[in-house]
Amino acid sequence: MNLRHIPTSLYIDTEVFVRNGYRFDTEAFTRMLDTFVKGGIRLLIPEMMERELLRKFDEQATKAAKALINAHKTHPIASLPLIELPTEEELQAKCYQEMVRQWETFKQHFMIEELPLVERNLKEAVDWYFSTEPPFSNPKKPKEFPDAFILSALEHYHKEHKANIAVVSEDGDFRKACALRRFIEHFSKLDEYIKAFEPELKSEDLERPVIDPTRPITTEDLTELQAILGRGNDVTPIEIDRVLNLLKSRGTNYDYFFDHAKDGVWLEPLRSNGYFDNPPDIEETPDGGYRIPFWPPLNYLVRVCETKPEKVLEILENFPETSNPQILEGIMDVVLKVDSIEAVNRLSSRILSFLELPR
Repeated sequence: MNLRHIPTSLYIDTEVFVRNGYRFDTEAFTRMLDTFVKGGIRLLIPEMMERELLRKFDEQATKAAKALINAHKTHPIASLPLIELPTEEELQAKCYQEMVRQWETFKQHFMIEELPLVERNLKEAVDWYFSTEPPFSNPKKPKEFPDAFILSALEHYHKEHKANIAVVSEDGDFRKACALRRFIEHFSKLDEYIKAFEPELKSEDLERPVIDPTRPITTEDLTELQAILGRGNDVTPIEIDRVLNLLKSRGTNYDYFFDHAKDGVWLEPLRSNGYFDNPPDIEETPDGGYRIPFWPPLNYLVRVCETKPEKVLEILENFPETSNPQILEGIMDVVLKVDSIEAVNRLSSRILSFLELPR
């Protein structure tokens, strides 16, 4: 399925790590770390996947230790005055520890979302097994149960966070299972996922779209905004950039965001991008009347002023003088919510303007 927005929540299948030889310095992983800012992508780690990966680390460590011991015994290496090797068990333990260390270092580049193994995963896996639904195929294979547990964990993550998910896997049955789920965007290789993201990562080089105040919100835009806003303050830099790009089109994306955003994490990105720079004044109409424009960003400032009073007061202080009663009323709402002498002193001229409005 081709989603409008490439998911920032990513699941990398175990076979991808196997294909890369359990190394994290391969071209694919290096490019991934170089492409995405630290903390920009949410790496989903189902408990079943990590347990399976650690088991494979153990197998690889055992294989590597045995190979080194055997090589050390081979002629003419065995005849050389080399230092004595640790025992095979000691080598295996050191190899395993090193692989785990590299895995933990790799994870530090992402915002980690751990998906625990719960009873509902077992029930769903058994249901899929008996109905022969992907990832199970004919003939049914017990080794497909881990994939079923993982898919169940991804489904419940989607339901909880309303987030679409990118899956990287070359496993055929797993790919079929992904195709049945509208919230999953499947990629066979990491490079495909990175390439799909490139236009968005370079969005600062694109021309600003023409503002269309009547443009309807798409279902996927709404889903994406809901999912990101649902994270509260726990959003990634890429998710912040994505929301800012959605706001550029104004229209209903713009209105929806400012009607629902309630966390202080958005204050600085919005201010840096000029969303608080030009509160509208009263406009004169061609027939000699007046129009009082509504300004959605003010609703957001009122909503977050109690948790971020200093930043909100600083933004309001820099507002130009205005006679727009909606703007002045919003400023008064902030003063009353912050409820401090400092707020009254810093916004005194706006308070006087509000009091002078005709009743």
